[in-house]
Amino acid sequence: MNESPPPRRENAPIWNHPALRFLLVLLTALMVLAGWLAERPLTEPRRAAVAAKAAATAAVAATPAAAPAGSAGVADDLPAAAGLELLAIASEEVPDEDSARHFLLHIPIKARAGAPIDAQSVAVEVMFYDILGGQKVVQTNATVNSHWATPPADWILSDTEKLDVEYRAAKPDASAAAPPEERRYFGYTVRAYYQHKLQAAVAEPGRLAQLYPPAAMLARKSAPVKDPVAEPMIAPALPPTAMHPAPPGGFAGGAMLDLFPVKIDERTDANSIKGLLLHIPIKARRGAQIDARGVVIQVLFYDVVGGETVVPTRATVSTHWAAPPATWVTSDVEELDVKYQLPKPDAQDTPLEENRKYFGYLVRLYYKGKLQAVTAEPERLTQQYPPAATLPEKSTPALSQPSATPAPGAAAAANPM
Repeated sequence: MNESPPPRRENAPIWNHPALRFLLVLLTALMVLAGWLAERPLTEPRRAAVAAKAAATAAVAATPAAAPAGSAGVADDLPAAAGLELLAIASEEVPDEDSARHFLLHIPIKARAGAPIDAQSVAVEVMFYDILGGQKVVQTNATVNSHWATPPADWILSDTEKLDVEYRAAKPDASAAAPPEERRYFGYTVRAYYQHKLQAAVAEPGRLAQLYPPAAMLARKSAPVKDPVAEPMIAPALPPTAMHPAPPGGFAGGAMLDLFPVKIDERTDANSIKGLLLHIPIKARRGAQIDARGVVIQVLFYDVVGGETVVPTRATVSTHWAAPPATWVTSDVEELDVKYQLPKPDAQDTPLEENRKYFGYLVRLYYKGKLQAVTAEPERLTQQYPPAATLPEKSTPALSQPSATPAPGAAAAANPM
């Protein structure tokens, strides 16, 4: 009996494998679940996270200026080709027992790379705001002042100039018949304009940027205001002049002489509150023939009384050349040494005079009646006491002999001959 061989079993397709079919079903279920999650309404925490991410992206896109993380608001309609931008603003608290709040804002303003800046066309608008009764935001009634950190602000030697703005809020008047409404500092807005066009804007806190949006154009008749309480404070940049010395090796335009960095030696003794010796190097332009009789150097010292008022010194001041005569013939640098000696108060001095302390100095260099360079420590003195561009025709050195001693409170001036 012939038996036929058993039929051969064909291999089943791989997609019919039970394990693979289970994985396909699981994958399909996960895809359906993911689609449902994507379409459901946002919960509050998730909505806040998405909004925060969008806001951060918008802020970065609005201006290249850096801002304090999560704090300062920026305008979102700034020109794409702005010539100026605001860098991160720093706040510095000032210890002051007589004020409710006293601080400085340091506002760096940067010029776009390669952009020539006409300093006369720059205006910076700074506004401060307080909060009344814990809920109403109003313009401040504090005292506000400003000055350029290194005048003049011209964006020539550096692409960044810094504006320092002081905010000082007085303490409430305790003698008032009715207690005043509680007022506290709230924040500030800063707007930079160039040729009347908005360049950059920043606010702290950011909501001030929405409460008080900046104008795209500055009014043509805008000018620095005298009262910064009720109106914006507009600080125009100072025009390029010789008010700030050129760096060593460089000279202001057309200048024949330049001031090198001043060195100071302490010379305080038992009879003085403060004693200093200033070493002032004066360099001639290479190849220039200097007429020593045409050189005039003014050195002015200032003291502070009562801890806040800056006044001309009453110290004894004397001068002499380090290597007389000063001719700029054998060397292109001559050094003037100036001695400052502030005596201790005597029994006849008032309490105010007893609190007198050294504050700083100001040096002005002239050649043939024309201003060559100016330097000061602290630098704010160059703005508080700006120099004349030219000396009066009848002006003569206060000291015909550099070694003579002027009366207390007088500036020391010297020429080499």
